[in-house]
Amino acid sequence: FLCSINLLIYTSMKQFEFTTIDVSTWDDQDDAIDNLSSLLNEYGMEGWELVTGVPYNSPNGDDTYTTRVWYTFKRELN
Repeated sequence: FLCSINLLIYTSMKQFEFTTIDVSTWDDQDDAIDNLSSLLNEYGMEGWELVTGVPYNSPNGDDTYTTRVWYTFKRELN
């Protein structure tokens, strides 16, 4: 005798809001790293979680440089 029980439990799904910031990478590298760390910490203190960073690469002759990075954050809505 084979018995199958399907139990469906409905819960409300979490909802999130998202924001994206555009950060230039043309600054002095030491300052850029310090500024980015401060920026990420600031967003984290406000409840934002970093989801992704997407580089924008700009061709320059035979080389390609990352000139900007778009960072996307999310945080849960209450």
